[in-house]
Amino acid sequence: AQVGMLPPNLLGLTINRNSGITRESFQGTVAAPPLRFLSLAYTGLDDVPHDLGKAFPNIEALDLSGNDMCDLDGALQNLSAELPALSHLSLIDNPLTLVPMYRQRVFSALPDLKMLDDIANEGTQPSDELGPLGSRDEKMMLRATLLSLTGLPGPSDVPGEETFGRVEIQLGEASVSSDDLPWRNGDLLTDGPVEVKSEEKEVDKKADKTKGKKGKKDAPAVEEAPKVVDVAPTTCVLDLAVPASKALRDAVRFGGLKVSVLRGGGKTAAPDDAPPEDQPREALNLVASVMIPIRAILEPLPSNRNMAMHERAVLISQSGNGVKPQKDSEGQSKVPEVKLSIELNADESIAALLIPIDPSGADKQESPPE
Repeated sequence: AQVGMLPPNLLGLTINRNSGITRESFQGTVAAPPLRFLSLAYTGLDDVPHDLGKAFPNIEALDLSGNDMCDLDGALQNLSAELPALSHLSLIDNPLTLVPMYRQRVFSALPDLKMLDDIANEGTQPSDELGPLGSRDEKMMLRATLLSLTGLPGPSDVPGEETFGRVEIQLGEASVSSDDLPWRNGDLLTDGPVEVKSEEKEVDKKADKTKGKKGKKDAPAVEEAPKVVDVAPTTCVLDLAVPASKALRDAVRFGGLKVSVLRGGGKTAAPDDAPPEDQPREALNLVASVMIPIRAILEPLPSNRNMAMHERAVLISQSGNGVKPQKDSEGQSKVPEVKLSIELNADESIAALLIPIDPSGADKQESPPE
């Protein structure tokens, strides 16, 4: 749809949720210098409309929220070139808001901007570390730190077989898995003491069964409480880099971060003719999973705050995988549970993005002579 002539004294124009608006909709618009406010929210735009500055050269407030814009640097180039009077800008719910240093980059390109996404400019100064516009790969960096995974089925009871697990996180079509993790009595990761079975107890129970077969009556075995071992806290950190896209934004908004626990096993002893790493292992089976809503990472935050979520969720056990649920000291089935923190564009994850890349390789350090 084309926007033609507007009333000469119009100060504000709202065209929200109109799928007919495109990047070319304002190319033939008669200039309307008095216009100060323009809203094009949820119109499906994938870029700033062309010739917006020619049609409305004095726009002070622009609302482009809820659109499908992914290229932050491209949008900033257009806005800085065409709208010199711009002081209020909203890009909420666009995929480009998920990329590293989003607010810093906007204020660096538009230093006169007073308000971004309904949050005032905190005094962000232009920085040479951000690099020139158009020099960056637009990827969202998501870090999931798993603090504990407990209540899972116990390890294999087959002699000579070790049980291991892996954790996978998935957001939309992107996923990443951990390395093999030792499976300690169904507690894959722990942030506190762990209950383990007593080996002496198992030996006594086997001896009691043998004596019973011979017809001898023995005194009932004394039940021993599981040993509690104080294991140092362990964590599993998984980093996911996903290009900014409409599909990513929709996965964050309507889906969530899927956490899956997989379990496998294999013989610990290898034959003489094969190294241990070549030993066939049991195929990984999905034991439990959960979908964690993460829509909160789309909410705007000041530049001096990183988005971080701390979640505790019950995992949904998968039936038919051949593993039995873990039981506590009272014989009750334990509930699989995960504790994790989720960070958007954590400082450590984006450090590499802030280092200028020299195509000639001049920045590479030479190795010392031998």
